[in-house]
Amino acid sequence: MFFAYLVRCADGTLYGGYTTDLQKRLAAHNSGKGAKYTRSRLPVELVWWEECPTKEAAMSREWHIKRLTREQKLALIAWKEENPMVFRKMEEEDIQKVISLYMDYYNGREGGCWTEQTTYKRIHQVWSREDSHCLLLELKGQPVGFAMGYMEQYDDLVAYDLVEIVIAAEHQKKGLGTQLMLELERQVKAAGAAMIQLEAVNDEMHERFYGKMQYGNASNLVLKCKMLG
Repeated sequence: MFFAYLVRCADGTLYGGYTTDLQKRLAAHNSGKGAKYTRSRLPVELVWWEECPTKEAAMSREWHIKRLTREQKLALIAWKEENPMVFRKMEEEDIQKVISLYMDYYNGREGGCWTEQTTYKRIHQVWSREDSHCLLLELKGQPVGFAMGYMEQYDDLVAYDLVEIVIAAEHQKKGLGTQLMLELERQVKAAGAAMIQLEAVNDEMHERFYGKMQYGNASNLVLKCKMLG
């Protein structure tokens, strides 16, 4: 695992970095073996962190954080403190809670024409499948995102088919999609999946997100379709 982080120094200043182990890095800072900046400002305390899928992603996040103003860094810290993320299994009664979230995203961003009825059927079809695994993300008790799919058996492995991942429009670009994907990967791996496969819209936004998460194009598969008119 990789993390971008912020520590608060004894003089009140903030220092950002990246690491593979938050506790070891914090201990290194406080023993005087961390960054040169923190050695004369001990002790330091961890005030913000974010898990990243790769070393490159963590370094990129660190680069962006170091270019924030102090006020922006403090806002980032405050937002995390005030909005602890809760991941839990999606229950049938949760479907009604995420219908508007789904419609707002697909109708607003991608020009869809989803209704409450078609949205409910879409989500329920996946949720009710054998070996489905659907994950809800909540902030302050309110759903702000979800991922859903199901396990699929092949001759030599079990794959997880990711059908949908949605983050509420007002909560995008806050790293929630990354955290939801990382938690989903942990859970389906623990359940026996050897890989995750998905279909994605062919545009820059999706390519950037899945590329950051280290999802590549399958070399031996292509999506084929036929309209039945």
